Amino acid sequence: MTRVRWMFNRFKGLCTFLVCEKITAFAVVAITDKFEAFTTITSPQIIPSHHTGTKKKLVARLAPNIEIASMDFTVRNITKTRLSANWDLLIRVPSNLTDDYICPQGKIQTSLFYKNIALVTSSAQRYNLEYGAAQQIRVSVEEDIGGLVGINVIKDIKDKKEVKFGSHLFITDYRLRTTGVMSYACDETMLRFELGSETTATKFGNNPTCFNF
Repeated sequence: MTRVRWMFNRFKGLCTFLVCEKITAFAVVAITDKFEAFTTITSPQIIPSHHTGTKKKLVARLAPNIEIASMDFTVRNITKTRLSANWDLLIRVPSNLTDDYICPQGKIQTSLFYKNIALVTSSAQRYNLEYGAAQQIRVSVEEDIGGLVGINVIKDIKDKKEVKFGSHLFITDYRLRTTGVMSYACDETMLRFELGSETTATKFGNNPTCFNF
């Protein structure tokens, strides 16, 4: 049985690779073009079963959630009104996500938010996954933050020694009749600074959950 399962996964992987190769360019374009107006990205359209007639019915399945396993926040430079920073995220992906939804070789991007205000969108970054196991994807972002948002972030750092950031994730989707991009909205991540430091903060508390939208 193990041998049969292995052969099936190899065949499935080859087919998926061929499909993914054809949509990867589209997915990246879709991501890049739509991130600045991320609310325009629509969810995959599923044909209701009562509209399919004699055709094979399509069953809408809820995509599995993913988690932010860790987030590191490093302040490179800070003044009274402006800061430059890096975010390093580690995304935990469940095994069935690569089996049924995303390309095992694809691209990921993330958008970060402070109190629902968009801060930055990362570049598209490649990942490589395998079938049948929970895995992790790393994505990095850097940005200069100024204005009122920058002042408020700096106030959180200096006064509270912690800061929260929301995030959206966008991953290559190989399912048919989709935009080519799976979109996730994540719970806020609490970051706490090391004792005596205003430059390095790490995730505190439970892993934020990300929901497909």
